[in-house]
Amino acid sequence: MDVGGRLVFRSLWAGDEQALRSALPSVVDERPLATHESNYTIGPLVRGLGCFHEVLQQAGPQAMRDMLLAAPPIAILGRIAGTFRRFAPDHRGIPAFLALIGTIGAIVGAAVAVVA
Repeated sequence: MDVGGRLVFRSLWAGDEQALRSALPSVVDERPLATHESNYTIGPLVRGLGCFHEVLQQAGPQAMRDMLLAAPPIAILGRIAGTFRRFAPDHRGIPAFLALIGTIGAIVGAAVAVVA
C-alpha cells in the first residue's frame, strides 16, 4: 500500500520474495511500479512446501482433510516435503518433487513390465 492507503502491488504468494523486493523501493520512493502484481507460482510454492505439512498439523485434522479434498497433489507433496528434515524448510520442495516423480516413474515402469 502507498502512503495514501491505495493498494499498489499484490502478489499471489506471500513467499514471492523476489517480486516484493523489486516493488518495495518504488513504493517507498512513491515512484510508479514496473508491474502492479505478481502471479509467479512455482518458486514460492516449492519454497512453501517445506512447512506445509507442519502448518496443516497445527491447524488440525480437518485442515488436512480439507486440503486432501481441495488439492490432493499439493497435500501429498507437502507431506513428502515434510520428511526431508535434513534440509532447510524452504529447500524441501525440490526433493519432494523429485521423490514423487521417481515414485510415479517406478510405478509406471513396473506396470509396463508386468503388461509386457
